[in-house]
Amino acid sequence: MAALLHLYNCQGRRNDRLFRERIGLDQLRDFEVMSRYRLDRVSIEALIGLLADDLMKPTRRSCSISAEIQVLVTLRYLAKGSFYSEVADLHGVSRSSVCHAVESVVTAINDKLDTIRFPLESLNCTKYSFYNKCGLPNVIGAIDGTLIPIQAPAENEAAYVCRKGFHAINMQAVVDSNMRFLDIVARWPGSQHDSFIFNNCGLKDVLESADLGYLLGDSGYPLRSYLMTPILNPSSVAEVNFNNHHSSGRSVVEKAFGVLKSRFR
Repeated sequence: MAALLHLYNCQGRRNDRLFRERIGLDQLRDFEVMSRYRLDRVSIEALIGLLADDLMKPTRRSCSISAEIQVLVTLRYLAKGSFYSEVADLHGVSRSSVCHAVESVVTAINDKLDTIRFPLESLNCTKYSFYNKCGLPNVIGAIDGTLIPIQAPAENEAAYVCRKGFHAINMQAVVDSNMRFLDIVARWPGSQHDSFIFNNCGLKDVLESADLGYLLGDSGYPLRSYLMTPILNPSSVAEVNFNNHHSSGRSVVEKAFGVLKSRFR
């Protein structure tokens, strides 16, 4: 009887919970921070300060996950595209915690971060920089679209199949000569054409209402007074030279997409 009672107590006793070590920014050197999270220490600390109130939820637990760890977990996942288990092991949390952290941080970023705005009041520097780069005057940005792969959605699945045969969102972006994003539209499915997205974006209305300058776009966009496209089938030296200058200026948006996708996998 005593042996059975002892066995019952052993089976009913709950094991002590073990907490793994959680490594924060203060334990990493600058090059390690950049390598792991693809952002520098100052930018990450600013992001933590911006999102802290949204990420810290009331709890009676003594080892709740801090806003810093949640941001680091999310940045690591976005930067590397790793499995949840790898991210969890690196930061001393569970896989379910990684899932909750990524959702919470991304939602908070969408609600709080508002840094990409078209610089209507400071376009002279942008025009000067583009002129030095490609020799074309009055250029205020380069525009293009890129496909962002996604999982197949439950609704309107066929609309998200892009021309390359996978499910995606067609993201439109405008960048300056230094590859800084000035405007982004990320709401249309992958089957939509670049020209359709531009014709239904707010920036088009702004450019039509004021003489600000013009964007550089590829041949998939319509030629407008505020949107310059290359000459199809150039027949003179001047037209070839124009296309070369146009391509030199427009290439920054393709480079910007490459940097974005290599930084956040």
